[in-house]
Amino acid sequence: MPVKDKIVYNEKVFVPPPSVPVHKLLFDKLNENLERVADVEWLVNGDTGESIKYGEIIPLVNKLSSYLKEKGFQPGDVLMLYCANHRYFFLPIFSAWSCGGGATSICPGALPSSAIHLAIHSKTKFIIVDDCTAGKAKEVMQKVDTIVEIITLESEVEGCTPLSKIFENGKEDVEGDIDIDVDNTVAYLPYSSGTTGLAKGIIHTHRSVGAMLQIQLELEIGTDFAIGVHMYYISGFYICTSSLLTFSRIIFLKNYEEETFLRMLEKYQPSFLLSLPFPLIMMIKHPNLEDYNLESLKVISTGGAFMSSENQRALMKRLPGLQDVRSLYAMTETGGITSFEKGISADIREKHRASVGTPYPGNEVKVIDENGIELGPYEKGEICVRNSSSMKEYLHNPEATRNAKIDGGWIKTGDYGYYTEDGFIYCEGRKNELINYKGHYIVPTMLESMLLQHPAVKDAGVIGIPDKEVGESVGAAIILQDNANVDVTDILSYMNSLLSQNEKPRAGVKVFKTLPYSDAGKLFKNQLLKDWTSDCD
Repeated sequence: MPVKDKIVYNEKVFVPPPSVPVHKLLFDKLNENLERVADVEWLVNGDTGESIKYGEIIPLVNKLSSYLKEKGFQPGDVLMLYCANHRYFFLPIFSAWSCGGGATSICPGALPSSAIHLAIHSKTKFIIVDDCTAGKAKEVMQKVDTIVEIITLESEVEGCTPLSKIFENGKEDVEGDIDIDVDNTVAYLPYSSGTTGLAKGIIHTHRSVGAMLQIQLELEIGTDFAIGVHMYYISGFYICTSSLLTFSRIIFLKNYEEETFLRMLEKYQPSFLLSLPFPLIMMIKHPNLEDYNLESLKVISTGGAFMSSENQRALMKRLPGLQDVRSLYAMTETGGITSFEKGISADIREKHRASVGTPYPGNEVKVIDENGIELGPYEKGEICVRNSSSMKEYLHNPEATRNAKIDGGWIKTGDYGYYTEDGFIYCEGRKNELINYKGHYIVPTMLESMLLQHPAVKDAGVIGIPDKEVGESVGAAIILQDNANVDVTDILSYMNSLLSQNEKPRAGVKVFKTLPYSDAGKLFKNQLLKDWTSDCD
């Protein structure tokens, strides 16, 4: 991949989508191909078999759009998805767009207090729920005066309107197209994970979402694939939404439990899987993985957390038919996938297996030091990204926007890494999570990945423990497998045998029953440090 003036880019010309609202971009494509794809399944629940077909999308969206308008949903309003993965998850989003409004989403496991913050901040008008979140949503509605109604995707719940009734009784006809400013109108408003403070609303306009979906066409993922991510993640959002341009069938689960996940892959035989690393680590350590027929899987892509090259190879060894495991680099603020890898020789792929690939068409990457000076190959610093799918700004937070956006249209990611002379990007973790031991910076993700290779370790988090003499010492928090027959001295010996003097866990190894994760699945390092310290008291 070319590197010019300390910027890594893709030579392939990125053709931006037409300057139209996202729903028009998607529905025009769908209408052009409707005769061919009307009976093709779009989203399939891999546990229950329930699905929605491409031919059902527009009529159902039109009914929900009409209902929302009747209930006072106006251009500029926002609705919130507070539910798990569902075949109808994206219909409210498309309906909001048709009305000139936008959509936000939150983890279904989030407490009402978190949902209240998001609802007040975004001035949410409708909440979309399922059976598990309806009760929590009613608590939110009591605290947020902008909310006018709760709509449930599943069974009837007192105080909520069933979506099924809207579909049964709603009107299909809608008013003409609403005039939408694609450069400024909020289309999607995801919130940051909140690992460094209160979650921030990330404004994606119709322009940036359109570019986001266009970029995903480069994946060439084929017609059948499974996702091991939540739909409210930016990866779940762009993969499922962009499939309306490729007419792929997507298999998902409402809840990702170990055996259900494997049964889904065996039953539907997808060739492509997008997943967080944790389910993949589970597959590596599964004692009876060979009992499942997973021969259809050819490519697995993973992101959201670091997966080492050793674990990638271990997974390929457990799944002989698997051709590759590929790490991708994505961030909500930059609008989906920034870098990925495909179409390279096996020897180059193996050489750069620990990388997150090279920039996608339409993406540029550079690395800067603490003074904003651009760095050359192999010089480590903060990764920055420039593309047409990046956020417009943080909602109601100009200071955070100024800190994230720098001259020339670049977004500072907060990630620490470097690039090679041939344009491969290496991300070593969050910049603010590096451990400073005697002036040497230690990357926690590398040590966490090493811990996860131990058969007795189910999960791990590595943090810096304050130390007056050396700055910070490495501390390793682990969760053991249920049947593990080891103690911390075994784990400590294992780590010490593999690590350099600076990297050794001088603060020790501690066993925890749980590790603190955010709603979005990110490990709360600050909370883990508090848990570690309180355990010492």
